[in-house]
Amino acid sequence: MVDEKTGALGLIDYGQAIEISMEVRVRFARVILAVANGNDAEIAQAMAQCGVRSRYMNTEHIAMVGKFALSNLMPTKELLERAELLDKEDPDIDFMKYDAKFGLLFMSVGMVRGSSMCLLSLDNCPVTMWKDTARSFVERHGSDYPERNPIAMDLHLRKR
Repeated sequence: MVDEKTGALGLIDYGQAIEISMEVRVRFARVILAVANGNDAEIAQAMAQCGVRSRYMNTEHIAMVGKFALSNLMPTKELLERAELLDKEDPDIDFMKYDAKFGLLFMSVGMVRGSSMCLLSLDNCPVTMWKDTARSFVERHGSDYPERNPIAMDLHLRKR
């Protein structure tokens, strides 16, 4: 909702609320930083650290999902065609299996990102707005929640 007099934005959540643990906040901040850096392997690894899984753990596929949800990457015809192909090759991306709260956070931020970019500007995406905050948050709290052992990515490439 937009207040016509002040221009203030308001969101209606229909009473749904969850508390996000410090660990999920740290891991989500790492995803923000990885997307800001733009390296697919780093993005996919950070997403996997949050519990995101797909059948074959394709780096490009998981990174693309992260970039679409959190950056100012716009879905061109070519990118949508590539995403469709990746969905067929590496189906069933799951955000909820290991940590439903991360999944809800990720999807909520993605929806707010889309609305914000439509209403305001392409520069108004989570990575642009939160990169510095995420960096300082990880510096303050990251050592309490170390990265897990690396997740095996691109397993399908090794099987072929």
